Amino acid sequence: YRIAKPGILKFHDERTFTWQSANFWGSKWVWLDENEEPIVGFQERGTFKLSSDVDINPDASENRSIPLLIFLGWYLVLLNAQESR
Repeated sequence: YRIAKPGILKFHDERTFTWQSANFWGSKWVWLDENEEPIVGFQERGTFKLSSDVDINPDASENRSIPLLIFLGWYLVLLNAQESR
């Protein structure tokens, strides 16, 4: 895989996922597939200790990219929280 441009993850087999904020406050983030359907979403929680709810689209549960998207998404949520402090 490679990051084609900011917010886009492109695999060698041409699967593409887009990372974007899902609300104005930047507390919700989501990976979208090529059809702009949400695959994995993150909802930040906590003031003093950051945590997150992770939502996986049931229609995409067989997608073999889910574990990587969760791992990379949580990493990006942590980076964003660190930069905003």
